[in-house]
Amino acid sequence: MSTEREPDNRLHLTSWRTLQAVFLMSISTALVLTMIFAGAFIPPVMFFAVLYLILAGVVLKWRFNTRVSLAVAALAILGLAGNAPFLMEDLAHPESWGSFIPAAMAVIAGIASVVAAVAAIRTSNTRLVRPTLYAVEGLTFFAIAVSLALSFSAEDASAEAGDLVVLAEGAEYPDSIAMTSPGGILIENRDRIRHTFVIEGTDVAVEVPALKSRRTDVSLPAGTYDYICDVPGHESMKGTLTVQ
Repeated sequence: MSTEREPDNRLHLTSWRTLQAVFLMSISTALVLTMIFAGAFIPPVMFFAVLYLILAGVVLKWRFNTRVSLAVAALAILGLAGNAPFLMEDLAHPESWGSFIPAAMAVIAGIASVVAAVAAIRTSNTRLVRPTLYAVEGLTFFAIAVSLALSFSAEDASAEAGDLVVLAEGAEYPDSIAMTSPGGILIENRDRIRHTFVIEGTDVAVEVPALKSRRTDVSLPAGTYDYICDVPGHESMKGTLTVQ
């Protein structure tokens, strides 16, 4: 009787671990999309993209090894946990599709890869493999559809007479800008990812969705102020505002 069960167990392990590998490759794809939408090569993101691709290959190569599957699942969790500050920020803003979609894909696939690993270890019934794949695909497409709908339906601000226009392009802000206070500032985001415009030491903090413009009134004493984008990973987006 034991000889009859062994093929079934190996079939369960193979199917669920193949699914685990597919989800790991999906995380890698999401990370590559992050760089594509950002329009920049980001070494840490590329490192994790390659890492998850390697982990997928490890699972497929040793697909009958329970310890390997468990170790890879643990590494997947650690990788997502290490990127949690970036992922949570992007997930909180579905109106910026270029930031939200890769983050949603990575989180959904990451959780699904762990579920598949646990199912493989428990030798769960393979009849649930295909429904699990369909459920993950459905959830991912739903997240994408919601983000696109919110992104393209979001209103766009227009500049008023005398406004200072600040461009966010290529994940960069101008090094210096000047204005007469009181006045208005229009922040035009030409990137496919979200940005913020924050004047440090003041209450000016504007969320600027992908490919949208946002306007804010500014009334500050004459002087020099630093402004930044406080999105994690956008530390290079900074400049100096001179108020006359």
